[in-house]
Amino acid sequence: MADTDIQFTRVGSWGVITLDRPKALNSLTEDMCVRMDEQLTAWADNDEVRAVLIEGEGDKAFCAGGDIRWLAETAQKDPQRAAEFFRKEYNLNDHIARFSKPYIALIDGICMGGGVGVSAMADRRVMTSRTTWAMPECAIGLIPDIGASYFLRQLQGGLAFYLALTGVRMTGGDCVEAGLATHCVDAEKLGDIRTSLLADTLSGDVLKTIDTILAPHNLAPGGHYQDHRPDIDQHFTEVKTVEELISSLEKGGSFGGHAIEHDLLN
Repeated sequence: MADTDIQFTRVGSWGVITLDRPKALNSLTEDMCVRMDEQLTAWADNDEVRAVLIEGEGDKAFCAGGDIRWLAETAQKDPQRAAEFFRKEYNLNDHIARFSKPYIALIDGICMGGGVGVSAMADRRVMTSRTTWAMPECAIGLIPDIGASYFLRQLQGGLAFYLALTGVRMTGGDCVEAGLATHCVDAEKLGDIRTSLLADTLSGDVLKTIDTILAPHNLAPGGHYQDHRPDIDQHFTEVKTVEELISSLEKGGSFGGHAIEHDLLN
């Protein structure tokens, strides 16, 4: 694996992680997971590092997930080696969830699968007006990994069940409304926001300082699926089986131009 797949830099009081595979939509390799895990351990023990920021190189993707091509090819030849990737990825996800210092994710562009894994447990999850968030494995009937069975359960109403069954793609605004993101900002201003964050010495209450920097840039709440939340809650909160869900949807009328039924059945 190339050394440039992931970059670690110190900027003042910050440790900065840059996922640096833009041609591969910053998808994660085994080496990237191992090196990031090791670097987080080093920064946790370094008193000069007050917070960590993770970002993706380029404007197309924060991280589109694991390196699926490598996994598919490797699984055919050496299934144990492919399984080892997931062990190391999940160890990294757990480390992030338990990390002792503020961990901030700037999530611009595509964020799916493994990209959700390295950002969902961040203390501040800053998405943009061009973020596309999803757990696409749900759409093909797989149980989502990277901690999704935990963080989806933290969502209110029927949204967790809805996302787990449909794998629907969410915007940055959708994610703020759902609680998957803490902020949504104008993508064109993300560079300036990043500069402001990294310029601060973080000498006081770190998260309070970060929130103060982010607050003026936070876009007004609003997302496409927020319009359908009453229907999502009605149909997806209490049902115990998919058969019950389909029956409820069929009896529920148009509910937002059939958007929910379309997501589930297609």
